[in-house]
Amino acid sequence: MRLFFATLLLLSLFASPAFGQTLRVLTFNTWLLRVQYHRKIPIAKDIKPRLAAMPAEIARTGADLVAFQEVWEDELRDALVAGMARQGYPYAAFREGQSDGKSFRGKIGNGLLVVSRYPIDPAIGLLHFTAFTALEEYFAMKGAIHLLVQLPGTGWVDFYDSHLGAVRWNSKKQREHRLQREMRYFQAMELREFVRRTAKTGIQIIGADLNASPYPAPGQPSREYALFVGRGGFVDSFHAVNGFDSPAYTYDPETNPYAAAEGEVRASRRLYIDYILVSGAPGCIEPESSELVFREPIRAEDTAETEGRRIFLSDHYGVLSTLSLNPACAARR
Repeated sequence: MRLFFATLLLLSLFASPAFGQTLRVLTFNTWLLRVQYHRKIPIAKDIKPRLAAMPAEIARTGADLVAFQEVWEDELRDALVAGMARQGYPYAAFREGQSDGKSFRGKIGNGLLVVSRYPIDPAIGLLHFTAFTALEEYFAMKGAIHLLVQLPGTGWVDFYDSHLGAVRWNSKKQREHRLQREMRYFQAMELREFVRRTAKTGIQIIGADLNASPYPAPGQPSREYALFVGRGGFVDSFHAVNGFDSPAYTYDPETNPYAAAEGEVRASRRLYIDYILVSGAPGCIEPESSELVFREPIRAEDTAETEGRRIFLSDHYGVLSTLSLNPACAARR
């Protein structure tokens, strides 16, 4: 009998964690960029038809929680929030902060928005990056927002939405602009410290456009990636599931004409720069599956802008990850 109970004890010690909640998370850079200067000037292409199509296309993925980047204008954000609410996402969170009011620095805000099927705590944390990268980044106030999401039967988990600055490519020297690259790394350090300082539960999830590839050179992780994955304690959900043997790109000029049109900044490079990163104590959270979404063009509304042609949702593809969570790691209130 003693041997029987000893065996049960050993089995319990090595048993699988009690994952009781499945959460589908999507991160998506929407490329909804236009500026207000006497009139609205679109920088991105096909904004109206892409925005109209987004809510239904996003809902079709089955995502429970969505981190958006580049929702740059109040009118566009309000339209996206309303469209997502009609698709079953009644909760939304954003926080812009304020520019100094004396210059154009940070004039268009941070472009961050989160929508959810589940309740969001109204207290939203805000990070403004101290420095900007490329010159055009001067007009944005990039950073991160932090919120708590209440999952049914599980409790509250920490969720972050972030966007790091873009870095221009020096085609002559075949490398990124050195100073801009250093500023991006400084932003990544600020984001990592923000997460460390503000996390309130045993589970942290980040949806972000880091504007940095995981491995820009074979066997050499980017500093931004290494800051989170590995010594930073986070798991890159997509590559944890799919590995690196078959390259995948969230920004791909070879397959997406919107990305191809931005060759001046990216030098037509194929990049994986969008992430769902997860962290928690052992047995708290694990990625079950992860895939790229919105890689195929859709039939847009037949307007003068689109003339019935097929369009992509953005110049980026989305990352959709299914995560298993242990309710014991969430916070109760």
